Amino acid sequence: MKSKILPVFIPFLGCKNRCLFCNQQAITGQTIENIFLDCEEQIKNYIVFSKDWDEIAFFGGSFTCIDKEIRKELYLIAKKYHFKNIRISTRPDCIDETIIEELKHNNVRVVEIGVQSTSDDVLAINGRHYNRTDIFDTFKLLNSEFKTSAQLMVGMYKEEIEDIFSLAKDIKIISPNYARIYPTVVLKDSPLSLLYKNKKFKPDEAYIILAKAALLYSYLSASEIKVIRIGLPESIDFRKHIDGGFYHPATGDIVKTVSVMAYAEKFKRLPFLSYGYKRSIVKNYGAFDCDNITYLDMMKNLTGGDIEDNWRFFERAANIIFEEL
Repeated sequence: MKSKILPVFIPFLGCKNRCLFCNQQAITGQTIENIFLDCEEQIKNYIVFSKDWDEIAFFGGSFTCIDKEIRKELYLIAKKYHFKNIRISTRPDCIDETIIEELKHNNVRVVEIGVQSTSDDVLAINGRHYNRTDIFDTFKLLNSEFKTSAQLMVGMYKEEIEDIFSLAKDIKIISPNYARIYPTVVLKDSPLSLLYKNKKFKPDEAYIILAKAALLYSYLSASEIKVIRIGLPESIDFRKHIDGGFYHPATGDIVKTVSVMAYAEKFKRLPFLSYGYKRSIVKNYGAFDCDNITYLDMMKNLTGGDIEDNWRFFERAANIIFEEL
């Protein structure tokens, strides 16, 4: 059963620096003046519509990097509104044994880690200030105590396709319970926007972004890592904050359709015709025979063999889907 999560956004809170791609106010629609009053206001706005929530989540900042006294107050707010389970988002370099004991003591059940990439070069140039070893060490500490989620990005500044291949392999080894996949969007007032305007950053073409996201999605799904979001959430004001890059409110559905088409490209057969994917697109391609297999088996078959060789199927599939869109 899907958890019902009440999200509380604390943009930039606890962040050690501003990453190239980041504009949390644009993503969350939140600006913070008084953190505690703002958090309570967000909670009240949600419980007007429903009082039935499985957990509260503190998103948008780096929770375990926040001052300890502020963390204590946030735990108390969660308790005040009778939340028994807490989910947090943080960085790989702000976790140690002391923090883990604190989180356990305060009913934190899920820890989401902003991984983004496992390439040391990509992480450094995008202002992340941790490395691949930090990521592996952090998940080793967390996985035995909490459910974990890895937040990943595709299309980052100076990213190469080999970095995506390595990311897919690394996350399989790290083995979080969940993952989120975000295509890089150039947001106004972010450092990346300046690079974009000065023509120092050229975003990947849309079909390449879709292919990268579909490859990651498929490899994680084949490893039974549940992908709980693909793409940034839609909001009324979000589009006005975009300078460039790929954004679509149905990115998740498109990426999943690319995976089905990649299977058709690889095997010249359909995996199934019953999951709501765009049948007309696949039929136009000419793959009519259907394999009666489970979704998991489809993903395992699709990702079998050499990842570098499989890339061409995702690339072709994404190009077909994008042209149809």
